[in-house]
Formats: sequence, C-alpha cells, structure tokens
Amino acid sequence: MSYKDWTMAKKDFDEQEYIKVAEWCNTHGYHVEDGVDFYYTLPNVETNLQKIAKLKDLLFATDYVAAKIAEGSATREQYAEIIAKRQQWREEIRKLGE
Repeated sequence: MSYKDWTMAKKDFDEQEYIKVAEWCNTHGYHVEDGVDFYYTLPNVETNLQKIAKLKDLLFATDYVAAKIAEGSATREQYAEIIAKRQQWREEIRKLGE
C-alpha cells in the first residue's frame, strides 16, 4: 500500500496506522508532517547544502585514487571509471552551488 498522499485528522488519531505510515515513509523517502489539525505525508527534500556535503564525502572517499596515480602506483586507465565519477560529482557541486 502507498501512503503517498496520506492524511489523518488529529482528532481521529490511530496509533497503529500512524506506525504503518511512518515505516512506509522511512523506506520510501517521505516523512510524516505534523500540521495544525492533520498529520500528512510529504516527500523528503534534500537541500542543496546537504547534497553538496554528500558529494564532497564521495570525493573525499575516493581521494586515494589521485594519491596512487600521483605516486606512480596506479594509472589513470586503471581508475578511469572513478575519475569520471569524480568529475561528475565536481560538476554537480558547481551546479548546486550556483
């Protein structure tokens, strides 16, 4: 069952249903919003700063490739896929930072 457009009036609160909805949200990228009179589901929205932080983490985690190539213990060809990904991540960071 999808809880994509789910709403529950607070006056009709049902703890068991709320738990099911919360579990669904956790696995589908949504969260339960606490409104004035209702609970309802909304998609999680990642801010640009959060996205940039994740991309920088990916760059940091693959910095070893640049070090290995610089030290001569690996070649660009051996890590071509990771090098391409790193370039893509840097481009995404630039776009998000605009």
